[in-house]
Parts: sequence; C-alpha cells; structure tokens
Amino acid sequence: MSADNGVYILKTFTNKIRENNSVRFVKDKYPVYRIVHTTGIDNFDFYENHQPENIGAYLFNIWGKSEVYTDENKALSQAHLMALEIEKHGPLEYGVHLIKTDYTFYGD
Repeated sequence: MSADNGVYILKTFTNKIRENNSVRFVKDKYPVYRIVHTTGIDNFDFYENHQPENIGAYLFNIWGKSEVYTDENKALSQAHLMALEIEKHGPLEYGVHLIKTDYTFYGD
C-alpha cells in the first residue's frame, strides 16, 4: 500500500434517525460522521472545485460503506483507534483528519 494514506472522518448532515430497523425524520438536520482509511484524499478538493456535480458520487464511493456516528468525539476516538491499528502494519503518512462539509450524504 502507498504511504500516501490517512484516516479521514467526513462530517455531513442528515435529518434521518435510524432506530431499531426503522427510520424517522426530524425537522432540523444534525451532523453525522463517517470514517475511512484511504489514499488520494486530495481528489476531494478536485471534485469540490472542478466537478461539484459529482461530489456526492465521490463521497459515496469513498465513505459509502462506513459506519455512521452521531457523536463527533466517538468518531474521533474510533478514527484514532483505526490509526493505531494501521500503524502496526505500516506508515500512516497523514494521520487522522476531520473533513467538515455542509453536504447531506447520498442516502441520508
């Protein structure tokens, strides 16, 4: 694996609450967090600046299978645990970063 890698937490917004295999909607949006270990995260800036119509597909492609966290501190803790585990097997060049957006994640 390339050393050009990091653990990235994506902050987006949703108005859906998932509980006990059901979904309910709330009036106000609230933040949710997804975590991924990946390379080439600079593509995020490229899509935002040059292909904003494709940013949703890009985010889904990278973070689509990630667990969803509603608590930022829990997401940060999980990301740091993931980083420690990755570093046991090789370098983690860019560490842990939080990417804050105003987006609604596709499917939320």
